[in-house]
Amino acid sequence: MLDKEGVRVGRKTLIKMLPYGLLGLAVFSFNSSLDLPYVVRGYATLMEFQVGFLVLYFFSQKKAPSKK
Repeated sequence: MLDKEGVRVGRKTLIKMLPYGLLGLAVFSFNSSLDLPYVVRGYATLMEFQVGFLVLYFFSQKKAPSKK
């Protein structure tokens, strides 16, 4: 695949971005079903993304090998 500068984007890059795309879809679908005022929905979106990024960060960390 090519990005807008014409540089090849590898499959590894796309796979690394997949969790963030899924997080965006999940937050969007959850917030579109809420019946809240616009400002509250905006704050909820920001909080959901912050928590989601933290969860993705901790899940993506590689475990250090245990020393015996």
